[in-house]
Amino acid sequence: MKEIAIFVLLVTMNQSSFGQGNERVEAKAINKGRIYTADNVLINGQHMVLTSDSVEYYVKDSPIRYAMSLSEVARMEEYSGDYGLTGGVVGALMGGGIGLAISLGSEPEKSNLPGLVTDEELTTALIIPLAVLGGGLVGYLIGQAIEDWSTVYSKSSALLRGLNIKRHHNGGLAVSYNVFF
Repeated sequence: MKEIAIFVLLVTMNQSSFGQGNERVEAKAINKGRIYTADNVLINGQHMVLTSDSVEYYVKDSPIRYAMSLSEVARMEEYSGDYGLTGGVVGALMGGGIGLAISLGSEPEKSNLPGLVTDEELTTALIIPLAVLGGGLVGYLIGQAIEDWSTVYSKSSALLRGLNIKRHHNGGLAVSYNVFF
């Protein structure tokens, strides 16, 4: 019984892999990215197009469109933005905590007349909002300087790039592997 199940599985996998060589592979467009070649050379590219076997890109201030085979590429990264918003939130929270600690640690002067507020009480009341604004601004500026890059292609994961697993209409799985030369 085991042999029949294995035979049926192999036949199903084999039938689903026929005719997949003409399947169109969609290209991925990348606005700003970095290419690390196999020779450890860094290329900063713009308007990049990643296909199943190559990458095309422009270099800053050059009208020439370059192309490179993926066999020459070790890794590609896409620019995902910066951490300005995250830095601003973290900075505002830290500034608020510091401002709260300062205002709780300082002793306000008391007025001799009831209901009157002194300059010292006003100063301690303004410490927290000013610390939140200052911390948020400093955190935002620090976050702007930190860039976020995500890997879109890596030679170590390139072997899994040609693996296709699809749900078959009869309830089974269709497994195929495309080889790119």
